[in-house]
Amino acid sequence: MRERIINAKDALPADLIELFDERAVKMKDEDYDKLEVEPCDVKAIQNVPVGVCDFWSKAFLNHNIGAMISEKDRPILGYLTNIEMDLHTADLGEGYDLIFTFSPNSYFDGT
Repeated sequence: MRERIINAKDALPADLIELFDERAVKMKDEDYDKLEVEPCDVKAIQNVPVGVCDFWSKAFLNHNIGAMISEKDRPILGYLTNIEMDLHTADLGEGYDLIFTFSPNSYFDGT
């Protein structure tokens, strides 16, 4: 479901939007206006009018792995549309593979 919402294949459920709006009202207190908010990238929002723009790049950059991401990696991550985890079978040993899916781009062939 996450992939479908991020990539605007499905609309957000109305009850989820309502819940968000209710929670936003409850959370707004006198400290709310004191919060520092990072400005959004208007260009990214204009290029992705529906869905969640730059979801995966923001997720990586706000995770410990973000320190390993270079400036050259950031534009490529903008094309990342989904990540799936494939658990190894017992014959392969413990572990998993992460499968990255990208939208068509100028950095490499295929998705």
